[in-house]
Amino acid sequence: MLGVIVSLAIPVGNLLISTELWAGTRFEGKALAAGYTATEDQTMAKESKSTQSDVKRAMHKRKEGTLKSGRSGKTVKSKKQAIAIGLSEARAKGKKVPAKKAS
Repeated sequence: MLGVIVSLAIPVGNLLISTELWAGTRFEGKALAAGYTATEDQTMAKESKSTQSDVKRAMHKRKEGTLKSGRSGKTVKSKKQAIAIGLSEARAKGKKVPAKKAS
């Protein structure tokens, strides 16, 4: 499909709203302010920095081969299981962690 791309820059206060229109069907907008680009998919972290470090530590231990699962004490080989262990330990310490997903 051939189309025409039209770029517009609209000043709004201190912001410069940059938009692209393609054949009148697609629209993507970005707000630019002092070198900062805001996009629609930017969100806050779902867990705290200390929780992220706990998960990072669990992943590191898994790579070393020293991360063990709970009761059985078997060596963890799965990335998903290592993340789950890191989140579980952070939850036990009372840190900010997203709720468990229903299975």
